[in-house]
Amino acid sequence: MGFFTKNFSSKEFLKKITYTQIYIFFIVAHIGLIWIFPYFPSQDGPSHIYNLQILHDLIYGGKKWGDYFTYSLEPTPNLGFTLFTYPLLFLVEGITAEKIFLSLYVIFLGISVPLFISTFSKPSFFSKKIKLFAIPVIFNFTLMMGFYSYAIAVPFFLFAISLVWISKNWKVQLKFVCYNSVGIFIFFLHLIPFAYYILALMVFSVVKNQNLRKMPISLVKFLICIHPLIALTIFYISNMAPSSNIFNFSYLLSIDRSYELLSSLIGFSTLSFSPMQILPISALWFSMFLILKEGWKDFSNTPKRTEQKFILILISILATIYCLAPSSFGGGGFFNSRIPWVILILLLPLFSDVIKKPNIVIDFCIIAAAIFSLAINIIIIKNETKNILTFVSGLNFGCSKGDSIMLYKTRQQLWPKIDTILHSPSYYGISNGCVDVGNYQATTNLFPIKFKKNITSVALLNYIENDPISIDFSKYNEISEVIGWDLSQEMQTNLNPFYKMYFSNGNLTLWRRH
Repeated sequence: MGFFTKNFSSKEFLKKITYTQIYIFFIVAHIGLIWIFPYFPSQDGPSHIYNLQILHDLIYGGKKWGDYFTYSLEPTPNLGFTLFTYPLLFLVEGITAEKIFLSLYVIFLGISVPLFISTFSKPSFFSKKIKLFAIPVIFNFTLMMGFYSYAIAVPFFLFAISLVWISKNWKVQLKFVCYNSVGIFIFFLHLIPFAYYILALMVFSVVKNQNLRKMPISLVKFLICIHPLIALTIFYISNMAPSSNIFNFSYLLSIDRSYELLSSLIGFSTLSFSPMQILPISALWFSMFLILKEGWKDFSNTPKRTEQKFILILISILATIYCLAPSSFGGGGFFNSRIPWVILILLLPLFSDVIKKPNIVIDFCIIAAAIFSLAINIIIIKNETKNILTFVSGLNFGCSKGDSIMLYKTRQQLWPKIDTILHSPSYYGISNGCVDVGNYQATTNLFPIKFKKNITSVALLNYIENDPISIDFSKYNEISEVIGWDLSQEMQTNLNPFYKMYFSNGNLTLWRRH
């Protein structure tokens, strides 16, 4: 016992712990959060798994869903989840494949952030600590919304711009292959990080030239070097459906929009489930305040290195886009909310350069932010998973193959901002072969799966999410079963003339058509 105390005392143990080990601990802990619970509670995640298994079934004959769906394997810039997860279906079930995908996302983000910081900042005592800033934004708004393709593309965007910077002295032939192959890969993962990458390349082409007279020629040469990416961008934009609101900028005057932009930016796109999430963000903001207080004067008066100019210009462009772009853009929603957590990560090399001497308060706040974030994520995921487990408790009693099902629930309240029940009917589809009429992915051109027939209940999508009480069930005879969640007495009264409740558990009720 004396030997143990002498050689493994807590003080000695703490002295030996490095910030890299602390960082790895939090990365592993977030991966553990993905696996310890039976479901990962995201809004669109169930729909992604459902449609991926439908695609797998259709490619191999469509025995389960062939009468209801068709597919089109078009090279759309929204394939990140499909490219990584579809091959896993040959080995594991869809829900397990989702967990592997999410684990890869955490691993890729965990590796790309330190690489990005080391590429764009000078080595310092603080550069190994600053990566902990990324911990509170791992489970960000876009991931928890289930925007999986976007989420997985962001680490590759960080990898890509790090590679671009590292390769700045390579031969032009290698640059051509490097820039374009990486860019095309990110394009097919997701369009928005691809746009970030194109912007980063443009900024890079400007800041790397110190001679202003030669800059136009260098810029032309650079554009020629990345002309496949420019052609790909032009081709995609030219094939996009024209928007009738393309010249309508009235949204810029919206007070509600300004409030949403400010709150999302302050929270770095993490305030999704509970006001408690302000705790880790407050710790981050206090850390940033202390960092700027300690070193801003020296940083602002010191000539900027090329790397710093690159980061500052890129962040300025993304911040401008964040303020001016509409919330729905390029066929996708919540456009602005995708940007703040990326801006935070891009700031990290600058923070690493600003701080010049050790500060125990800053160190404490950064670690506290990571601890608060992990603890709150545990609480949130546990609570949301509990709701999902109640929701799927009727799997063995509910719909069967080919039944058309729909969700009927009370409208989402202010908190949480993410509705993990909204697309959970897809779990019934996955398990029992049902057809979820709320399958929004089968109604857009952004995903491979499409409804095979003109299902009139597709018109219900907006009602299900925004105005469920006004649904007239007499118009939708094809819906054989309704999954009720937290129904008011009025909503049950609306169902009674057409459906009979046959299962109940907590907030869940299952209804079968008379």
